[in-house]
Amino acid sequence: MRVKVLFWNYDIGKGSLMAREPIKADPLARIARRRDVDILIVAECTLPTEEILKSLSAHGLAFSGTDLPHDRIRFFRRASGPELVPVLSDERLDFQRLTSRGFEEVLIGGVHLDDRQHTPLEQSRHSKVGLHYRTLIEAERTVEHGRTILVGDFNMTPNEMGMVDPENAFGAVMTWDLARVHSDPTHGGTPRFFNPMWSLMGRSEAPGTYFWDSTDAYNIYWYCLDRVIARPSLRGIFLDESPAILTTIPDRVDQSIDVPLFRSAVKHWKIEFSDHPPILFELDLREQNSGASHG
Repeated sequence: MRVKVLFWNYDIGKGSLMAREPIKADPLARIARRRDVDILIVAECTLPTEEILKSLSAHGLAFSGTDLPHDRIRFFRRASGPELVPVLSDERLDFQRLTSRGFEEVLIGGVHLDDRQHTPLEQSRHSKVGLHYRTLIEAERTVEHGRTILVGDFNMTPNEMGMVDPENAFGAVMTWDLARVHSDPTHGGTPRFFNPMWSLMGRSEAPGTYFWDSTDAYNIYWYCLDRVIARPSLRGIFLDESPAILTTIPDRVDQSIDVPLFRSAVKHWKIEFSDHPPILFELDLREQNSGASHG
């Protein structure tokens, strides 16, 4: 069973084209329709849930969504797709069972960790991750499996301590095999994640998942702060070639035309919609009792 998941840090205060959108939720609906999305996850979105659902419905998409105690992460599911069942939430992580009859469920976590401007030191970000790591471990204990995906705005680069520490953070590495071998408890390993976003970084069409236009001499402009990571038990379920950083959105008037989310300028890129491009990936849920090994 194929499932498409879209994450977007949807800060509607950014971008000149976004400012001209009369219905601020409409870009979400247009991209969800174009990409045939089953699960929509948004972060930093101040729009009411009802407004988002109304825009999705106006584009012929029947979705449901619920408000959380905080507005940092929200999940929406397509009526014709798998169910989402709440598991556990803190103020920065929200875990849901992604489940469909006859298929193995997946634990999917939406992430929006501390802002780098308010937590500028890497050591401080690392220490805060430890608090949320405990939520992750408790969520996996609750569902009694480790078929876990995390997606969202981690507000950390891929090689920061808070991403690679295997004891008190996510232990995210570059390959499936590294994640599998170092997760093996017979070798003293602790559960790791595979980070597929390494292979997307630095591409000319979308160099990263966050753009910062500071003129500071040490600024590298494009950063990979938003990402999806997966436990090694999801190899074959998480489709390797599916992760994409989206660069366009259907035009508001003529939706057969794509307009850029950002474009290059003389020294800086020009943000048209958001300084965080959306991320799309796809799962192929495994049938229950298929004989495959479980993690």
